[in-house]
Amino acid sequence: FAAVATDQKVVRYSRAAKGGTFASLSDYPNSISADETAVWVLMWIDGSNDQSRIVRYDQKSASSINSAFLGSGAGNIAKSGNHLWTNHTRGTENAMKTLVSRFDPKTLKPTEKVELEGYLGGLAATEGSVFVCGGNWDVDGAIVRIDPVTMKETARKQIPGEFSYKIAADADYVVVGGAKGTLWVFSADDLTLRRTIHLDWKAYQPSSLLIVGDVLYIAAHAGNGEEGSVLVLNDWAPMRGHP
Repeated sequence: FAAVATDQKVVRYSRAAKGGTFASLSDYPNSISADETAVWVLMWIDGSNDQSRIVRYDQKSASSINSAFLGSGAGNIAKSGNHLWTNHTRGTENAMKTLVSRFDPKTLKPTEKVELEGYLGGLAATEGSVFVCGGNWDVDGAIVRIDPVTMKETARKQIPGEFSYKIAADADYVVVGGAKGTLWVFSADDLTLRRTIHLDWKAYQPSSLLIVGDVLYIAAHAGNGEEGSVLVLNDWAPMRGHP
């Protein structure tokens, strides 16, 4: 599944690249998440981050339900286990805060929330952890772990010199992609830095990170001419590949 922002639609393709439009959207899709039953889209109303809401689409029928309005600064959406997560960033440049909210994935009703210090626009979730990343553009980065049971911040690490741009996680590790292309691999338990990766490739910003099994996929706008690229890393994880 993928959200096409310009055409305001969700497309669905099989692994054999067969498919097409799954659902037409009423507003701008800023983030998308899916499991084996449904697709959740975090929408910017009228194409502006002044207002947002979640739309859930059933995969079999494509029927949809909407959440209530969620306010401004919507960043990302992530589904993990029995929970659905969003993050919203709000405030002034020197006093930014991030609201991380938990929802019932079937009814889209909010159940818990926690407010964190700083701009934390990236979001990833697993069964045992929720992670957000961000920082100060052109200054530094930050990553925060939230316990999904207690809804409290349990660890925070600063990343000197590079904004934390994108994030992905599995049960063991969380990977942060910096605005200059650096990759940091942290322990999912306590955010201990386990590895720093500088790719021998052209300058790029990651536009998306995805962990599937033991493989890390990195989407980047850089490529040949106007074409983007997908980078495949097979030995990124400590103890699974090279030290």
